[in-house]
Amino acid sequence: MLIPSPVATDHAGFDIDPGSRIKGMHAIVSLAFDRVDVTPIWNGLMQRVTADGTDAAAMFDMATILQSLGRNEDALQVLLGAVALRRNFCVVHGDGQGPRLLAIVTPGDFMANTPLDFLLEGSNCVLWLHYVDANTTALTDLPKHDVAFMAIGEAPENLAVLERMRKVLADFPGPIMNNDPELISRLTRDGVSAMLADEPSILSPRTFKLMRQDLMAIASGTKDFDDCAPGLSFPLVVRPIGTHAGHGMERVANTSELALWLDVQPACEIYVAPFIDFRGADGLFNKQRIVFIKGRPFASHMALSEHWIVHYLSAGMAQSPEKRAVEQAWMENFDTDFAVRHQESFAALYRHIGLDYFGIDSAELPDGRLLVFELDVAMVVHNMDNAVVYPYKHVAMRKLFNAFIDRLIGEKVIGNDEALLNCLVSGGDERLDCDEATGLNMYGYGPSPRPQDLPFSSSTASTISASAFAAVSSYHADLLREAERRSAADIYGREMAHMRTELLRLLGLEQGSASSKVDAIMATSGTDIHLFAAALLAHQDDLPLMTITLTGSETGSGVMTAASGRHFMSRVSSDRPVAKGEELVAGHATRNMTVAVRNADGTLRSEEEVESELRGAIELARAAGLRCLLVVTDVSKTNLIAPGLDTVFRLKARFGAMLDILIDACQFRVSAATIRAYLGHEFLVAITGSKFLAGPIFSGALLCPPQLSDRLKLRQLPAALGDYCAKADWPAGWAARDALPHRANFGLLLRWKAALFEFRRFVETPAEKVAAVMSAFADAVKLRLERDPAFELLDARAIDRSRLWDGSSLSCWDEIPSIFAFYLRNPHHRSGVLNATETAMVYKNLAAQQSDDAPIRLGQPIRCANFGDTPASALRICLSAPLIVQACASVDGLDTLISQAMAALDRTAHEAAQFAATPIEALFA
Repeated sequence: MLIPSPVATDHAGFDIDPGSRIKGMHAIVSLAFDRVDVTPIWNGLMQRVTADGTDAAAMFDMATILQSLGRNEDALQVLLGAVALRRNFCVVHGDGQGPRLLAIVTPGDFMANTPLDFLLEGSNCVLWLHYVDANTTALTDLPKHDVAFMAIGEAPENLAVLERMRKVLADFPGPIMNNDPELISRLTRDGVSAMLADEPSILSPRTFKLMRQDLMAIASGTKDFDDCAPGLSFPLVVRPIGTHAGHGMERVANTSELALWLDVQPACEIYVAPFIDFRGADGLFNKQRIVFIKGRPFASHMALSEHWIVHYLSAGMAQSPEKRAVEQAWMENFDTDFAVRHQESFAALYRHIGLDYFGIDSAELPDGRLLVFELDVAMVVHNMDNAVVYPYKHVAMRKLFNAFIDRLIGEKVIGNDEALLNCLVSGGDERLDCDEATGLNMYGYGPSPRPQDLPFSSSTASTISASAFAAVSSYHADLLREAERRSAADIYGREMAHMRTELLRLLGLEQGSASSKVDAIMATSGTDIHLFAAALLAHQDDLPLMTITLTGSETGSGVMTAASGRHFMSRVSSDRPVAKGEELVAGHATRNMTVAVRNADGTLRSEEEVESELRGAIELARAAGLRCLLVVTDVSKTNLIAPGLDTVFRLKARFGAMLDILIDACQFRVSAATIRAYLGHEFLVAITGSKFLAGPIFSGALLCPPQLSDRLKLRQLPAALGDYCAKADWPAGWAARDALPHRANFGLLLRWKAALFEFRRFVETPAEKVAAVMSAFADAVKLRLERDPAFELLDARAIDRSRLWDGSSLSCWDEIPSIFAFYLRNPHHRSGVLNATETAMVYKNLAAQQSDDAPIRLGQPIRCANFGDTPASALRICLSAPLIVQACASVDGLDTLISQAMAALDRTAHEAAQFAATPIEALFA
């Protein structure tokens, strides 16, 4: 909840220093826009500076006046002088009792930074401008604020400061909007056109950045476009790089016109793009400016012009009631008309950009596509037009401004409330607990985003992405507001039902008739699912149960314990302490046996050997009057399907009803089609949202096919399971609900919310793009691990699910490996690899922040071999759904992903070399 303070205060708690107070851009530019004489203001500022040469606030406002009069070079010199005296300047809107917004800005003209002052018109906000440059190494003098905003826009002169901010803001301690300086730096005209090149609903003309000498050669006929800009031809639009508002831009139809343009334009670097005739049916060129706030589009203005260079002030809008009528209809019907027609385009834009705030200049083409001219975070969005002439604009702009203020309030509530972070790590066992000093859990992860990390650890765990965190933050705020007037348990029941429905929808398991319905039992972790499955299947037909699982190195350390019907941790999701290893119900523990799929040296056992062991064990169980549950891992920690599916189907055919199958797909590296196929064979399927989907740990679900649901839904659960789950975690119609408490577990709800956010983005990404990214990544990583003497690949086999499809092959992304396990070589050891202790230290060092190097997150070491008396562990480099989506989102996304993976392996090899060269004993001497 926003609690207004009686006065706006700085970080020390005193009234705002008058020396920082400025009139600001909106106040001064509005006067100039209305042609009001600003001479009296200028004279007053001059008097202040004459009396006190250190009056930085007066100098700042003088610079703004100079800019509004078009004297940009003079304005910049005055502004630099002001910033040299102080870094912080303050604009107070209204009574100053609203949110305090801190803008990270850099010296420049009106389009150097997001013009936030205009967006705050009519509010009670306090806007702090904190100036930085390429030499800024830390933010040590920030004023007190509620929300920050990375406001520096893309421009050639801003590239160095954006790169600096990428590092400086990586660990910003509070809520900060648009905190992706690297992405902003890529919003060049050629960068945007490349980003959007593959979007069918968008036309962003391919733009080339060419040197002057190349264009001169083309103009003279000594060079062809194919030599430097393949596919380009006349007519062209040319413009000097770094210009805005059409300055220097021209349409050239041939080499002669190009030569004439070059004669008057001295620019060294030039943007060149094909000319697109975007005239409408009325013969006019139209351009719409649209602003996106957290992905939601808002109309800013629409201009119609007889000239192809469309600018609002020169388009004759004020003089043409007909043009204004078109703009009015567009703005008033924007949400129900234009935004609906272009929802695919808008979704694609937000998917690629993902910033809290950005704008586009666009036009609607006759074929229905959206023509995007420009995408930027620093477009001027204002409400200065005459209200008598443009009454409709003030309504639309107020709507836009209110949405921005609401976003600030939402970010303030989230940023100031530790309840969200606490909630994300609640409702589970001690694996969620975070160390007070580091803020990290036992796996080295916390509840906050860490965008600076190189995240290749999804086989173990992941840090929530910034985008998912934003979605969860907003959702959590809504939950808290509703919880003030409704029972938390009732809210949880409704929302968990929605979460279940959405999960099934994304899996293509939409609810049909009762007889064909797949049920989903929600759980706090994958390990909990094994406990639930054992409880559900135990003592069917009054027969004891034996579960058969893989060893923990391929599944999880607690799986065997949970599968035997015992407490696997020392605390449960209800926060009640329990005795780890104790039977859930005294005297009713399930028997468990484990099967190894690797030999002692880490090599894979033959499938025939594994099948023979399983067949013998199940035969003995049947002779002893037991039922069996075989847990099949697809895929394991090292990317195996184990046991193989040919073995599974032969065993099922041999033992029939006394053998149930649980597919442990907790890594979730399986497609929806594969999951549906498993369910079609009447197998249970366990999934989680915290591995491949990279949601925060932990969240799980047990999927039950209709036939098994009918068999199991009438079974009662042990009362002790009431400490592990709530009534709403189980589907309606299951008797198990009767024994469970009506309580809320908002931690589980938020973690599933984040996981489904990532799942939805992954499902919306074209499958062929996903497969292409995964194949290229797999090829690059395997080649590196095979050829680099620093590494040795762990023995593996190809993913084979042909038996699931009755022998045929269904080409799908989940046949491509996404976990790559490897040893670290040590030529000085007789085993040839680092031992388990050394590998663990490499893993720890990689995850630690080291100077400017990004922390590298790999899958944690798994003990998979013993070479003589030396235990060895393998590290893992893994793909995740968010990494794949990001790689698919732009032309250079895949190259960036592979480059980051190679950098991670470079650092890993370097760290390993320290141990290979130095005996472990010496490191502790």
